[in-house]
Amino acid sequence: VKVENTTKGQRLISDKHSKVSLYQLVWRWHFYAGVFFAPFLIFLAITGSIYLFKPQIESWLYKDYYFVQEGKHKLSPSEQIEKVKEIYPKATITKYKPSFAANRSSEVGILNQNEATTVYVNPYNGKVLGAIKDDNRLMQRIRNLHGNLMTGTIGDRLIELSACWGMILIVTGMYLWWPRNKKSLFGTLIPRLKGGKRIFWRDLHAVPAFWLSFFIAAFIMTGLPWS
Repeated sequence: VKVENTTKGQRLISDKHSKVSLYQLVWRWHFYAGVFFAPFLIFLAITGSIYLFKPQIESWLYKDYYFVQEGKHKLSPSEQIEKVKEIYPKATITKYKPSFAANRSSEVGILNQNEATTVYVNPYNGKVLGAIKDDNRLMQRIRNLHGNLMTGTIGDRLIELSACWGMILIVTGMYLWWPRNKKSLFGTLIPRLKGGKRIFWRDLHAVPAFWLSFFIAAFIMTGLPWS
C-alpha cells in the first residue's frame, strides 16, 4: 500500500510539474513576444487609426483644392481634361474623377515626368486649382508607414511578422487567462480592483484583452491579406 501511494504521489507531482513548466513556457513566449513586437503593434494601431480619418484630414489639408463655389452649369469631362492638358501638355491622362458634390472639384490623374499627380479642376469654369503629387500626400505617407515602415520589402516583412506574432500573443494570452479552479467571475470576466497592485495590473491587462481578443484577431486576419 505504501508503494502504491508513493507511486501515485510521484505521478501527481510529475503531472503538476509538467503543467507548471508548460505554463511558464507559454508565459515566456507571451512575455518576449510582447516585448519585441508590441511596439510594432502599437505603431500599427496609431497609424491605422490616423488613416481611418483620411477623408476628414485631407478635406482640411487640401480645402483650397477640394472645395469650389457652387455654380449653375458644369463643363463636360472632356472640356475639363482639355484645361489640364493646356497646363500639362506632355502629361498622360490616367484617370478622371467627377465632382461628387455641388461644392467639390473634379480630379484628373496624370503621369507627368514619371510622377503620378492629381490635378484639381473647378468643374464650373475649368480653372485648375492646383496639383498634388500622389507620393507627397500626408495620408499616403501614413499608409506607407502602416504598410512597410517606408522601407520597402524589409519593412513589409517586419509588419507581417509582427502581425503573425500578434496572433501568437492572442493564443498564448488566452492560455494564460484561461480560468483554473476559479468559481468567481472576478479575475476572469471582471477585473479585480482591490486585490493589490500586482493583481490589479494583471487583471487590467488580461480581462480587457480577453474581451478584445476576437476583434484584434479579426483585424490581424483581414489586414494580412490586404498587406
